[in-house]
Amino acid sequence: MMVRQTGQQTGQEAGRTGIYLSPMAQRRGEFSEACASLFARLHLADSTDVAASLVVREQPDLLVIDLDRFEPSIDLDALADLVERRAGAPTLLLCPGPGAAWLPALMARGPVGYAVTPLVPAALHARVEAALDHPAAGAPTSD
Repeated sequence: MMVRQTGQQTGQEAGRTGIYLSPMAQRRGEFSEACASLFARLHLADSTDVAASLVVREQPDLLVIDLDRFEPSIDLDALADLVERRAGAPTLLLCPGPGAAWLPALMARGPVGYAVTPLVPAALHARVEAALDHPAAGAPTSD
């Protein structure tokens, strides 16, 4: 179980809370490097259980789920429950191209935006920033 909180903050992002979910420590570190400055508090979760607890407790401005290394036959229900818990609040899915087939099942459980990965850090930062600045847009992108 891993939860990490960062305190980097700029005037525009003051007060924003985010949760990034990935079972891979390296990906959590890369996301933190690329995007922590967008949040006053960024929680890094290594499991759906940790993320679910954080969603309830923190009511984050953005939940980012990195689908790399999750398996639809094993993880779909838990990830879909996370999307549903958001009750329409901004959720961004980062999906490796070969895994895009399971996006429709998650999209059916609530409004989500998504980006096809891999993304270079600058593009990831821009996509997360767009999801924060225009949460209703949630438009898919593969930049």
